[in-house]
Amino acid sequence: MFAPIRLPFFIDNLYGGFAKVNGILSRDRQFLTLEFQVADNVLGGLLKGRPKEIRLPLKALASVEYKQNWFVARMILRAYRLGDLAEIPNAESGEAKLSIKRKDRKVAREMASSLNLALSEIRLAQMDEDEGTY
Repeated sequence: MFAPIRLPFFIDNLYGGFAKVNGILSRDRQFLTLEFQVADNVLGGLLKGRPKEIRLPLKALASVEYKQNWFVARMILRAYRLGDLAEIPNAESGEAKLSIKRKDRKVAREMASSLNLALSEIRLAQMDEDEGTY
């Protein structure tokens, strides 16, 4: 049975360290949703932009990778097209790096595993469709 997962994330050092992003990454059966807000890093987050939401079809993702070392944990999203992740601050070349707090690392591993399983299922379904067309 599918259970929705919500993962808090952040992106720091925006605009030369003057801003940061706080957000939530969530998924359902067909979409990955990123909700985030840019805030200043100088006045303690007093100045905030409007919240944004990006809904990305899972089939638009090329890969999802979770990386962790002693100090940093990151979820790395890669899309097939540059434009799919272009609205995420600091996204480059169709790749977005989302930092994860220590307390959310377990959820991040679960999210990465869940997304990779879904991506594999999507690719298998596409292979079955392609095989049927020949």
